[in-house]
Parts: sequence; C-alpha cells; structure tokens
Amino acid sequence: MIGSRGQDGRIMSQILLKKGYEVMGVVRENSMLSNSQNEFTEYDSDLSDATCFSKLLREVEPDHIFHFGAVHANSRDMPELEQSQSDEMLKCHVNITQNILEWQTRNSCTSLIALSSLIYTPQLPKHEVSVEEPFNPQNYYGRTKLQALKHIREYRRKFNVKSAGLILFNHSSEFSKPEFLIPSIASNLLNAHRSGKRTLIKNSQQLVDVSNAHEFCSGFYKIIEKELYGDFIFSSGNLRSIQSLYVDAINRLNPSLISLFEFDDLGAHSPSMFGNIERTRSILDWRGGGDSIDIIEKIFKAKIYE
Repeated sequence: MIGSRGQDGRIMSQILLKKGYEVMGVVRENSMLSNSQNEFTEYDSDLSDATCFSKLLREVEPDHIFHFGAVHANSRDMPELEQSQSDEMLKCHVNITQNILEWQTRNSCTSLIALSSLIYTPQLPKHEVSVEEPFNPQNYYGRTKLQALKHIREYRRKFNVKSAGLILFNHSSEFSKPEFLIPSIASNLLNAHRSGKRTLIKNSQQLVDVSNAHEFCSGFYKIIEKELYGDFIFSSGNLRSIQSLYVDAINRLNPSLISLFEFDDLGAHSPSMFGNIERTRSILDWRGGGDSIDIIEKIFKAKIYE
C-alpha cells in the first residue's frame, strides 16, 4: 500500500485487513514511523528510485500493488505546492508508477493507481466528463497524473499488465486534510455552534462534485475482486452547490444553526465538472459516491467532544 498514511490508503488498508489480506504499507522517505498505529508493517522507502523499488518489492512479493501516494493540496494552495515540490510530484506520480508497471512485466501481480480528475478542465458550468473526454490538464499536478495514465495504458497494451487507472474526483472522509472542502464545512459549522457568530460563505453557488471516500474504496476493492483492470472514473456523478452542502448538513446536525450563515449569490456560472460513472457502476456493480454529508456529520460529532 503506497501512501498508507493518506486518506485512501488508510481506508483501503482497513478493507483489505477485514477481508483477510496481509497488508504492507510504504510511506514517504523520512516519515515518522514511531507514531504509527496501523495494524500492519510499514516501510520507509523512496520507491521513485528503481533500485530501492526492486529491493523492497523482492522482499515483499505483493499480489496487489496500490499506489495512493500523492503530493497535493487544496486548489488555493496548489500553485505554491507546484512551485516548491514539482520534482516530488514527478517522482511520486510518474516515476513510482513506471517502476510499478516495469515490475509487473516481470512478476505476476496487479496494480491500482490513483489518478485525478485534474487531467481534465471544465469548459462549462455543468461539464460531464467520461473516459473518452479529451485530456486537458488543469495544472502541473494534472499533467503528472496524465503522464501516469499514459504509462498505464501503454503497459496494458504492450505487456498486458493488469493495472487499473483510478480517475478520482473530489472525495472526503474523516481522514481528509482540514483545509479541504468537506472538513472545512464541518469546522465552520462547529465554530458557529461554539461561538454563535454569523458567517458569510463566499462563492456559495459554486457547483462541486464531492463523494464519500469510503464508497470509492469499496469500488476499488471490487476491481481486484472481479479482476477487471482498465480505466475507471470515480465520482458522485452529479453536481451540487456549496450552499446545499451547508444546508443539508445543518438540517441533519442542528437546524437552528442556519440563522448563523449567510450565503452569497456568486459562483453559479463558474466552470465545474462531474464524472460520468455509468460505466464504473455497471462494470463493477458499484453503488456510487455515497453521501458526503455523512462525513461532515462524522467530523462535526468527533470534534464537538474534544
């Protein structure tokens, strides 16, 4: 499990453990391992280096490789991150992917590699994206993820490797970084609950595609369960306004909080996109992106008792 400390790595590891798999994680080189509370062994290794990669993989001999490692940030902080860590992005997203695929040409195993919806750019306020959509990366992060996808397709075509490219739209869980949308909504609700102060939500009509990361990971497991390897879009399959996320969460948690929030009328016409998940749902018998309000509720209730 590459990226075993990240959101998807943590959730997927727990699914696999419950299914009886032996899980071994890999974290970024120089990570603090002493604080790990995982129920499996973690390795500190630079898998972007082909020699280090081969050495570790010969020791582990995996049946399945999950590459959920990423160097990323929210949309506000991404430009700065790209400036400061572009080399790390390339190593993590492209070099590790290529090392995985090369390993697969000589060894019998499968791989699931996390990609990103940022390999596309919305042109319309309600832009639906399918796997046939022409590529148009939004930023450097998207370009490195697109390079990874092209490698996956090349190795599937040339060497018949069993590798799935996971084109992931926004998804959150209780493990998400606090600066991302869903955790930030939970934090704003909690702050309003505690302080009683009014809050203005800007660009509240912006349409977003957000899902529950636990549901995504249940779909990932179906790929190895059904032994179906190709490119899959994971998305909620629809768009909703940021205001609607607040209102639905407030109605579920504490309807009286609605008086503490003011929503502007901006953002409705900004380009936004969502994934067409009909193929993913039908092939994998997957139920979809789930309820992101569940995550807001879980984060809110966990923090309210801290």
